[in-house]
Amino acid sequence: MLYAAPGAAGAKHVYKPQYNNFIGGKWVAPVKGQYFDVVSPVNGKVYTQAARSTEEDVNLALDAAHAAADAWGKTSATERSNILLKLWTTASRSAKHSMPTSRSPLTTSVTSPAACVPKKAP
Repeated sequence: MLYAAPGAAGAKHVYKPQYNNFIGGKWVAPVKGQYFDVVSPVNGKVYTQAARSTEEDVNLALDAAHAAADAWGKTSATERSNILLKLWTTASRSAKHSMPTSRSPLTTSVTSPAACVPKKAP
């Protein structure tokens, strides 16, 4: 099956012109305002831009993670599991629409989160 290149009419996914960092529950521009071009391996053309994160952005993300740690730690294991499962489900659905098919040499495997849990020793 032939797919339209990213950014072209008929493409399976429509990309925003620019993507920011997701920090502290919101999308924020990189501190230094820099972005880099994202190039399609299909045709070599730029189809979007992504935030060029620097140490300052990483520090903001770490600060946000540390601020959320107490609340996350007080969340029940069941609720954390449900949140992570929802995240995995959303990501895997998105991946199915953007990943190469099994007939492609570039196939990527999406593994169930249950497959990542070590089995108990007998």
